[in-house]
Formats: sequence, C-alpha cells, structure tokens
Amino acid sequence: MNKFAKQPAEQYLIAVEWAGKLPVGASLVSGTVEATRYPDLVVDNTVIANTLSSVSGTQSIIKVLNGTHGNDYRITFMMTLSNGDLLEEDILMQVREL
Repeated sequence: MNKFAKQPAEQYLIAVEWAGKLPVGASLVSGTVEATRYPDLVVDNTVIANTLSSVSGTQSIIKVLNGTHGNDYRITFMMTLSNGDLLEEDILMQVREL
C-alpha cells in the first residue's frame, strides 16, 4: 500500500495512476472513493472532498481534507473500466502535525 503524510490543515488533490494496471484497450470510466480510519476501519469520509473520483486519462483524482493529528486513514479507490472490469487501490494517509 502506498502512503503519504500531510499536516492536519492541508487540503490538496491526490491522484492514483492506473496505466500499468489497465487491460489492453480498457480505460477508466468512473470511480468511487471511501476513507476509513486505519487500522480500525471505521468509515470517516470527512477527510475526502467527495466519494466520487474524477478521471483524467489514466488517473483518478480526489481532494484530501484536514484529518486528526496522529490518525492514519486508508483511502480506497474502486474504479470501473470501459470493459466492465473493476480495479481497487488503497493509499494510506498519515496525518501528522510538525
């Protein structure tokens, strides 16, 4: 699982690159996103701006928001492809105040 760190007040876009995972001839169509506190996996979508992902070429994009210092959040992308397949990717967001 890929991970990144951010400070509690930061808000910015993150992207998942799917180019190496897409089957030949398939493209991203749409995607949903869910955030859960990690490791207890309680849903906490307050750290993402939207539960729908934007698609730009071979990337899915969302905006991350705030978060509580000391908490980790698993952000799960579930993407639907043009051929009907589904791809899933998890990213760990670690919120730390410097």
